[in-house]
Amino acid sequence: METNLKTMNKKNLDAAWNLIKNSKKITLLTHFKPDGDAIGSCGALETFLENCISEIGEKQIETVYPTPPEIETQYASKNVFINSFKQMPDLLIALDTSTYSRLFFPKEFLNIPFINIDHHISSDIKPTINFLEPLSSACELLFDILDKFNSEKIDKVVATKLLFGILSDSKIFKTQSTTTNTLQVATTLMGKGADLYKLQAEILATKTPAMLQFWGELLNKLKSTSDSKIIWSTVKKEDFKKYNLTSTALVGFINLVSDISTSELAILIYENEDNMVQVSFRSKNMDVNKLASNFGGGGHKNAAGLITSKKLELVEKDILNFLNVDA
Repeated sequence: METNLKTMNKKNLDAAWNLIKNSKKITLLTHFKPDGDAIGSCGALETFLENCISEIGEKQIETVYPTPPEIETQYASKNVFINSFKQMPDLLIALDTSTYSRLFFPKEFLNIPFINIDHHISSDIKPTINFLEPLSSACELLFDILDKFNSEKIDKVVATKLLFGILSDSKIFKTQSTTTNTLQVATTLMGKGADLYKLQAEILATKTPAMLQFWGELLNKLKSTSDSKIIWSTVKKEDFKKYNLTSTALVGFINLVSDISTSELAILIYENEDNMVQVSFRSKNMDVNKLASNFGGGGHKNAAGLITSKKLELVEKDILNFLNVDA
């Protein structure tokens, strides 16, 4: 497929492919609590490189997650380590991550050649080679890269993992970052054997009875401005314990709140298992990447977030004060 992406130039592509060919030990990195896009992009790249053995030679490939993933799926990499590594790599490839603070990045990795593949607007990562494009997902960008490397090596398995990531991050083509290129890529992946219907069903059918009861309680406790244009929810550790759940039970909840017809800004503030407070922002038109950046976070125009060691009540107060909203 043809592409007009700025960082997808021949110089970057050739340099990245040469780094891969000349490396023996490759470590794939992604953000904490990996989601479908992070998991799918790592899994797809691992399989693609295995498919290219005749061209680039056999590689030892590890994938490192800083924390356990937020979902369990068959599309993950085979050789995954949590917050640790076994091999000393001669090449790092980061996927779907905009900042070092969200990666497992020990001092031993500092001087290793580094390829970054990411779709977030804001990024503080300074790699050797940077593929940075504001697309629907890291998997959409990764497809464009792999398609240039060797399109014939994108088999059914690689295509399925890529489409899983695209569907996960685009909320099944609902986000504003979904473009004609996204749909063209999805069509190409389906042509290579990815089953759109099956993947949609897997992504949607993840809720347990306990999770739905939990969501029901959260919906009953939603807070909002008088015009319901700003809607927010706060979740404490004891709320999770009541239903014997973890913070992974919140996956998708912020999107449900954002779907409320009057909502222009949806905010989810919650305590995670590491005694940190996480915040997710979703909007229809507001640039929440700029909003999150005021608190040390970032992301996309319509979806962004942050993590902080401050107390939940203080985080809520700071955000509402910034927005000139009374609690």
